[in-house]
Parts: sequence; C-alpha cells; structure tokens
Amino acid sequence: MTTLTITELTMPAALIGPSNPFPQLNRLTGGRGGLQVDESVPAELRKYLGYGVGSACGDPCLPYAVQDNYGRERTPQAFKVAILENEHLRATILLEYGGRLWSLLHKATQRELVEVNPVFQPANLAIRGAWFSGGVEWNCGVRGHTALGCDPLFAAKITHPEGWPVLRLWEYERIRGVPFQMDFLLPPDSEFLHVRVGLSNPHSETIPLYWWSNIAVADRPGLRVVAPAREAIYNVYRSGLSQTAVPISQDRDITYSKNSPRARDFFFVIPDQDRPWIAALDETGGGIVHSSTSRLRGRKLFVWGNSEGGEQWQKFLSEGHHPYVEIQAGVARTQYESFPMEAGSRLSWIESYGMMQVAPEIAHSDNWGLVTNTVSGKLEEMLPARREEEMLLTTNTLFDTPPEKMIQMGAGWGALERLRRELSGEVTLETAGISFPEESMGSAQEVWLSLLRTGKLSETPDVSAWVVDKPWIDLLEGSADDRWEAWLHRGVMRYYEGNISGAQTAFETSLARKETAWALRNLGVLAMHAQEFPKAVELFVKALALDRDSEPLKVECVQALLAAGRHEQVLEIMESMPSPSGQGGRLRALRARAAMEVGQYELAETLLSEDLVVPDLREGERILGETWWELQARKEARAIGCTVTDEIRSRVCQTAPPPHLDFRQAD
Repeated sequence: MTTLTITELTMPAALIGPSNPFPQLNRLTGGRGGLQVDESVPAELRKYLGYGVGSACGDPCLPYAVQDNYGRERTPQAFKVAILENEHLRATILLEYGGRLWSLLHKATQRELVEVNPVFQPANLAIRGAWFSGGVEWNCGVRGHTALGCDPLFAAKITHPEGWPVLRLWEYERIRGVPFQMDFLLPPDSEFLHVRVGLSNPHSETIPLYWWSNIAVADRPGLRVVAPAREAIYNVYRSGLSQTAVPISQDRDITYSKNSPRARDFFFVIPDQDRPWIAALDETGGGIVHSSTSRLRGRKLFVWGNSEGGEQWQKFLSEGHHPYVEIQAGVARTQYESFPMEAGSRLSWIESYGMMQVAPEIAHSDNWGLVTNTVSGKLEEMLPARREEEMLLTTNTLFDTPPEKMIQMGAGWGALERLRRELSGEVTLETAGISFPEESMGSAQEVWLSLLRTGKLSETPDVSAWVVDKPWIDLLEGSADDRWEAWLHRGVMRYYEGNISGAQTAFETSLARKETAWALRNLGVLAMHAQEFPKAVELFVKALALDRDSEPLKVECVQALLAAGRHEQVLEIMESMPSPSGQGGRLRALRARAAMEVGQYELAETLLSEDLVVPDLREGERILGETWWELQARKEARAIGCTVTDEIRSRVCQTAPPPHLDFRQAD
C-alpha cells in the first residue's frame, strides 16, 4: 500500500522573518556580464548560452521581495510535511518551503538517498536571498536558486485510478509569469519515486524559461558521480566555460568529489540518443540514481571543492560536519542558459529517484565505459526507459485531474493574474489540473485588485507588494492615481524596465507628495549607481531618520558612507546604533572596514575576531577575506615604515585568512 500523511517534522531552525520592505534595486549593470566561452565548446552547445540570463535591471529578483531577515540562532521548530510511503521508500516533502524533497529513505537498507540537513539554516544564495541546503530543490523561472524556495506552494491530494494517493504541488512563478505543477507518484511496490513536472506558457510570445532539479547528496568516502557522458562543459568561474573530457581532466578524475581543489560546475554532455541519468555512488557502489524522460536532458555535478572556503561554506549551511555535493537535472544543457518555450505551449516530463547498487570494483573501475554501461544496464533492468516514457503518456489524464482535497494554499498572485486575464480576455493561467482560488489572495493582492477594478491602488496600499508585469505597468501608468504610493510603484516599474531617468522622476514625485523612507532610499540607491556618493549619503541619512529600526537601511547607509570616504562618520553612527540583530554581522564587518581606513587597526582586528558571523554573506562575496588581507598589508607597511605597495598586498594575499573569514570558492 502507498500512503500519504500530512504531519509535522521538528528540527532546529533559524526561521526567516518578514521580507525586506525595500525593492531590490541594487543590480543595475545589465545582469551577469558577458559570458566567457572557450572555443573548445562546440557550436551546437553554444546556441543558447546566455539566453534568458539577466534583465533590463540586472539580475532578477523583482517583483519578489528580498528575504534577508534571518540570523544564526536556532531553536526547535515544527515544519509541515507530507510523507509519501510504500514498502520500499519513504519521501518527506517540506510543504511550506518550496516543496523541497527533504528526505528519501530507502527502507531495506535504511539509507538516506539525499543529504538530510540536521538543521534549517538560511543563507544568502538564492534569487531572493534566503536559501537552505539539503534534499531536492525545484528551480523554476530564471537562473539561480528559486524565488519560491522558502515559500509555501499550493498542495492537494488526488487519487490515482488504481486507488493510491498522489501529492500535487503547484504555483505561479512571477518573474516569467508561468504556472508549474508537480505530481509526486509512488506506486505500490515501486522502487522509484516519480515526479511528473509540467510547465505552461500562457503568453502570446516565446519566453526564455529555466528548470533545474537540484539534488543534494552526502559526500561519503569515495563518492563518484556517474553519467553516460564522455565530455562535460565546466565552469571555473573566473575563466568561463570550457569543454573537457570525462572522467579524466587535467590529470584528475573529475567524477570523484574529492579531486576538485575548488568549487566547480561540470555539465555532462549526454548524447541525444542516450537515456539521460546521473548517479552518485559511494565506496560500496551504492547510492542514488536519477533518471528522466528525454525532455529533461541536462545533468550536472557541483562540488564545493576541497579548500578552506569550500569547507567553511558547508559548515556555514549546516551544523557540525555534513559535506555534500549536488547532482542536478535540467531542461537545458547548462545553467548558463534558458530554453525557449513557445507561446501557449505546455511541457512535461517525469523524473525518477531510486537506489542504485553495483559492485564496488565496477563503480570505481578505471574503465569508464564499463562503469557507465553497468549502471545504465542495471537502471534498465530496474526501470526500463520505455516504461518511464509510457508513464508520461499514461499519467496525462491523471495530471489533468482537478485537485480533490486541498492541503495548503500558496500565494495569491496567481489568482490575481487569473482575474486580470479574465477581464482582459487573455488565455487563462489555469490548466485542468491546477487552480488559483480567490481565497488565496490577501492584503498584498488587494492593492492591485483595486487598481484593476477602480483604476486606483487601494486606500491603504501595501507599498512592499511589488508588481512589474507589463500589463500592470500599463494599468498604473494610465491611472490618474497621483498619491505618493502610486508614484513609488511607478518608479519601481520603470526601474525594472531599465528606464532609470523615468524611475528617478517617479521617486522624486513620490517624495514631493510625501517624505517617506521608501522614496528617499530608492533615490539614494540611484545616486549610488551614478557614483554621486555625497548625495547618496544625504538621502540615506534622511531615510534612516524616518525609519531608525530598519536594519537594511542601516546597512545601505553605512555602505554609502564608506563609498563616500566618510569613515569617521561610519564609526560615529554605529556607536549610536542600538544592538542590531539579523544583519548585525554585516554591520560589524563594515565597521571593521571603516576602523581600518582610519588607522584603528586594533579595533578592526577585534571586530574581525572569531565570533564574527555575517548571516547574509553572499555566495562569492569576499568582504571578510579582503578586509582581513588589506588589514594585514597595512599593518605590515606600518611596521616597516612605508605605504602599502602592490608587492606587499600580493605577498599578504598568499596567506589564507582565518577559517571563519575564508569563504573563497574560485581559484
């Protein structure tokens, strides 16, 4: 029998507080910059590299609010979970956090097939900021860790025609404006958990879309990641994308996680005629295998690298020593591209998760063909490719069966967009299998529902409920609403479209209607982009005077002061600030920088001591290590009575920072 149980899972957690009330306007410079691609990458694999990456305003976050309100103190918390179970597997899904497949237990061996993080610890790695490691994450929309990873999804139970329960999850992804659906299928006696995923493009034009299923796997001794490929595209971050041989590259077997000195992405080039799969096998030859129908072609290995920085990141994301790697599956070949989805089209596939066991001497053979052929053959015995493809066809009717019993509501944005489309006569968002009910809407949607029905925002609008879709932009720009809130939203919309002068005008108009921290702050951000640092300082100081308790404002104000070279003022302001909470570590790191700049080296050293933790440290950010290196260079120069030279800096940078400051990933 297959059972579906809704219950609670308790674990130590640093929960995420209310989202940042200010819009993400901090990435103005045209996305991620030019993508470097070596000539070793064949032309047919270059076609879509860079396609759909970034936006007019840079890396996408809008219309979502930033989730940066979390710390490092953990207390036991209950998480709502769905448990899908048969005699072979028990799958645990975090319903309130992106539908993360948190655990997949192989019951016969009592082995966890995915890495189960013992704690819930957010860190700043996702599109919206907060992200947590472990399990299987579903990334839909644009490149990066999903904007919905820390949000509840719609959840419902349906019944398979054979009588066993199916868990359905769905949501409306707001950046691309697409709905997606996932049905979790665990047939009785099945040794595989199957997840049928469906995407729909309700727009009248082709859009770039992105999907990657991200599977965390415990980095056990001798772990080897196997896929049916002889080549891979890899990224060494600073040098760009190149193609390399598999398994041996630069005299190292890259399929072993311990052989990469630094963080690396390896995208396996699986031939079009071959079944796509990937497996992570430990020293015993056992571990998880992930297979799919043909549309989900991409496969990837990510390793943190065997360096102080990689080790530190893995400790930062968990508690104790829980090293892991990621094996991933995507519609596109790499994560440096989206795939084109035609207007009005639907796309679906099935991906399957199960236990793979082969003889250890084969799993770790130097004969790569023997390894891949053996795993491929064993997979075909357990789950024939033909049966997986047939399942995609035989579940069509099930996939379009309406939800039977609602388990959980998601956000109200899908319902709002559905209503707008109905009024304008556009194609609906909903499919036969999913709906976006009006009761899912709340105060954030009421702001825009009022615009839709009356031509004006609601009387007490939630100014943090950002919307940037073109139809909504046209509605607000054509509205006679002249209040400060309307102009604030117009400014954010114009910024999103890349109309910076128009955004400036809108924010200034909002400020003229009423002096608010929102308008002052947004103008301050634009001044920072224009490198008008004294002006930015003035604006941020005024904004902070109106909202003294806002930690995001404190951080941005201090950053503006540092950019303007007002280091003494940073120290003065921070002396007067009450003790910060969530972003206290970042403010302390900025204070250390200011202390160093004015020659207070002892204070800077104290601020950088072992108890410094920056909860929202961004992946790839080097503020801690670089501040420490510069401090050592200045101390050395003072000791020998000279100014800091490039030679001193170069020598100091050969020394590793203290482990708690070392988050380096790239070479």
